[in-house]
Amino acid sequence: MQLRKHKRSYSLILAALTFVSALCFCRGFANPAVKDTEHHSWNRLVAIGAQFKPAQPGTRIACVPIVLPGQSVFVTAVSSRNKPAADVSVMVNGMPVNTDMEGLAVFTAPDSQTMTLALMDAGHKVLYERRYVASGGKLVAQPLNGALLSRLLDASPTTGNSPSMVYAPLVTAPGLELMIIGHNFSANPEDIQVILDGVSIPVTSSSPVSCLCVVPNRTGIGPLKEIFVKVGDDPSTAREVDVANAELIYREATLVPGAIYHGRIQVIGTNFPCLLEVENRFPQMVTLSLPGGSAMSTVSSILTPGGERNLVPVDIQVKEPVPFLVDVRILPNLPGAPGSEDYAGDPNYVNLVRQTNLGDITRLKRRLIAIDKRLATLKNLVGAPGDPQAQRRDKQEKLLKERRARLNNMLNNQRQLFMSLGGTDNDYQKALELAQAETQPAAPNIQLLPLPAQATPKPTLQGQRAL
Repeated sequence: MQLRKHKRSYSLILAALTFVSALCFCRGFANPAVKDTEHHSWNRLVAIGAQFKPAQPGTRIACVPIVLPGQSVFVTAVSSRNKPAADVSVMVNGMPVNTDMEGLAVFTAPDSQTMTLALMDAGHKVLYERRYVASGGKLVAQPLNGALLSRLLDASPTTGNSPSMVYAPLVTAPGLELMIIGHNFSANPEDIQVILDGVSIPVTSSSPVSCLCVVPNRTGIGPLKEIFVKVGDDPSTAREVDVANAELIYREATLVPGAIYHGRIQVIGTNFPCLLEVENRFPQMVTLSLPGGSAMSTVSSILTPGGERNLVPVDIQVKEPVPFLVDVRILPNLPGAPGSEDYAGDPNYVNLVRQTNLGDITRLKRRLIAIDKRLATLKNLVGAPGDPQAQRRDKQEKLLKERRARLNNMLNNQRQLFMSLGGTDNDYQKALELAQAETQPAAPNIQLLPLPAQATPKPTLQGQRAL
């Protein structure tokens, strides 16, 4: 009888523990990231320390490059077909965090000096890995420069709780990953949006200080697209981004083997100078050369001069009368940002990025000068209060002043980026003077950078086009 009572007690205790464990898991007890967002409508069950789920070859993690220790972050597992990878384990310092049906994994960044995100196959072979190291109170993904990012964030401190943007690329392209750095972003997947040209873009990864998204393929080409981050119903101040396309262009419909044809690598949609990666997919069939006869390697980087004719002349020579493909991709103007990881440690590449940013400063200043001229013209317009012409003038004046404030903010951020890349105040002042002179900037010395040996070319959406 005594033994039967003990068995019954053990059974009751075991049932109670099972119920409490299940309740704690459903409440997100096992994951502090869930506790932080209980006041929101979403309710993602993210299991830390859950059963390991292998990933398929080619799967990668879309992850922001800056996170805050002890705070929430979400990432997206992406398959080789660029689709969300559901029910796979994102290994966070060796601990599995399983993705949901949308490929999202939410977790709390460890309060440590390092963080490693990884995907593994069924044999626990690492398929993808991203390492973060502590820098200035943040965990920064390698090979990004933590000191550079801290300088950008510290130069524009947050005021209040509204989101604010510190960095966004001045030029992007359809299909490219776009990284934004700022303050007061949300790690709640259902609470953060990036609005580009009036269209909401799905965010693939976010932390309180950075977010990542992909520019939709349907985005129209052209300058002066408005972009901002929205957290809940609270928008950040807007910035401007040019959406461009870069490609190899030549006039001839048919190329005769052995003959040399003059073409151009041109950026359409922006007058900002652009750093480009040019990949010759069929080097055994076609040769590309720069003016002067400098042969381009299979994968090279070149810098366009900016301006209305934002192009670099190239000579084309085919060896066989068959179709060929040359991919041209716009690289970000921040070393180590998504899409430029392979070049981050190359001093020649950093020098080209610095030149790019110097040209960006000149172009931003020219836009400010144009606004000041327009404001001066509006000031001379005469109209009585309440007159329709005066009302139109006042409305235009308000919009121009708002844009001027936006561009001044962008120019200050660009200056911080330029200085962080080793630029000097003297060069910065010369860039401003060049804008005042209203002359076309001299074309930079075109430099070629072979793709680092450890890197692999990335597929792109831009390709060769014949006129």
